[in-house]
Amino acid sequence: MNKAVVVLCVAMGLCGFLGFAEGTGEGGEAVIGVVGPMTGPAAQSGNNMRDAVALGIGELNEKGLPGGVTLKMVVVDDEGNPTKSINGNKRLVYNENAVAVIGAVHSSCTLANMVVTQEAGVPQITPISTSPQITSQGNEWIFRTAATDAVQASNIVDIAFNKLGKQRLAVIYVSNDYGRDAYKVLDRIATEMGRPPVAAESFNRGDKDFSSQLLKIEEANPDTLVIWSLYEEAALIARQVDQMGMDVQLMGGGGLTNSKYVELAGGAAEGTIVCQTYHPSSQESHVESFTRSFSTRYDRNPDPNAAQSYDAIMILGQAIEKAGVDEPAAIRDALAAMDAFNGVTGTITFDDAGDSPREMMVIVVRDGEYTLYE
Repeated sequence: MNKAVVVLCVAMGLCGFLGFAEGTGEGGEAVIGVVGPMTGPAAQSGNNMRDAVALGIGELNEKGLPGGVTLKMVVVDDEGNPTKSINGNKRLVYNENAVAVIGAVHSSCTLANMVVTQEAGVPQITPISTSPQITSQGNEWIFRTAATDAVQASNIVDIAFNKLGKQRLAVIYVSNDYGRDAYKVLDRIATEMGRPPVAAESFNRGDKDFSSQLLKIEEANPDTLVIWSLYEEAALIARQVDQMGMDVQLMGGGGLTNSKYVELAGGAAEGTIVCQTYHPSSQESHVESFTRSFSTRYDRNPDPNAAQSYDAIMILGQAIEKAGVDEPAAIRDALAAMDAFNGVTGTITFDDAGDSPREMMVIVVRDGEYTLYE
């Protein structure tokens, strides 16, 4: 769906499943808002989130919710822009009367727009944003199904040093909440393990040339380069590392677990190691079912962002089964009190901050595909 259509659909209340709630209650319709980048550099992440939520809503409606309520999805394209994300959440909450919101993708957008749902008293689940700041500000209306940067970064350092036997770790990260927060954890954990990063360089979103940063990193003679950014810049960095002939192990966080990273980086992505909450090779029945349904419907495999988004809507569905849709505060309370949820990305239980401690899988790019590391 292109940007113009998304904007028009939202304005008319016709996006997603082409409709929005005229009201809630017995036999009514309840809006689930989705906010994220449907266009722009991170569009694939936003599209995966949207499509997974749509899949889950379809399943929940088919199953049936108490009182005959049906869920409708309304999508707002924030283009990865915090100001547009704020306005998008305002539209969802105040114009569309969303009973809950799922999103955003960029941590900077979620940090900005979650203030809207907090002030309106509407629960929000971010399935992709990973900055620790999101759940460290005492906002009781925000929840997260993604593993935080702190969890991912800790795992990456542990894998590099203890699994791969690496000694000299360098970091290149995007200079925003997503990258800076992850770097702080990477730096702290590596230092605590007696091997602080030998080099660390930052860049701005949208940069294309990373030669200056990579030359400085190369001078430090690292054996590992951790890239912390979304897939577009990460792919360019991987290609430039390859062109420079740098002999380093590439590693990264969730931003690199997207098929676009491999597509854009080509052979330069080969051997990249990441950690994530989901892999389509799982043989657990409910995970297989999700993977099959998503692949059949959208003609592509789901990535971890899609899986975490599917878990977000299914968790919301469970909360709505208990709380109904008339009071968003009751949905929030049901989310906070939820027992362990057996999601496609693992067992999810929200702590007091709204996070869910996650176990991570080690994944490597082999022959252009994401495979479990052995």
